[in-house]
Amino acid sequence: MAGPFGDDGVPGKQIGVTTRNLIAHLQARTQLLALETREAYRELCGRSLFGAIGALLILIGYLLTLTCVVPLLAESLKVRWQFVGLVLAALHLIAGLVVLWIARRRFSAVLYECTLSELEKDRQWLARNQPATPRN
Repeated sequence: MAGPFGDDGVPGKQIGVTTRNLIAHLQARTQLLALETREAYRELCGRSLFGAIGALLILIGYLLTLTCVVPLLAESLKVRWQFVGLVLAALHLIAGLVVLWIARRRFSAVLYECTLSELEKDRQWLARNQPATPRN
């Protein structure tokens, strides 16, 4: 009959095996977390880049309305300067919004998806294999 420490009755052997298995499990989870952290870093860098480009284009649209380009174009086109400023600002604002929309659609991945999935599997396994405790 097997005792609480295994067939051979040596407590250290079973504890050592359990400890090695626990360390291997934690090491695998840590490696997965490190991999997903690198992927998240790339994802966030891409979002930041597109966000910065979009914000810059919006800023350019605003600044162009305040410069001398508007009156010069208005004079050369023989139209009111307010109309030229409005058209230039609208073009830059639309371009900025398009870049921000592309950034949102292109970079919509869920971060740490595999790690969260593995942790959920671990939680379910623990719930299934937890011994029933008597309630008083």
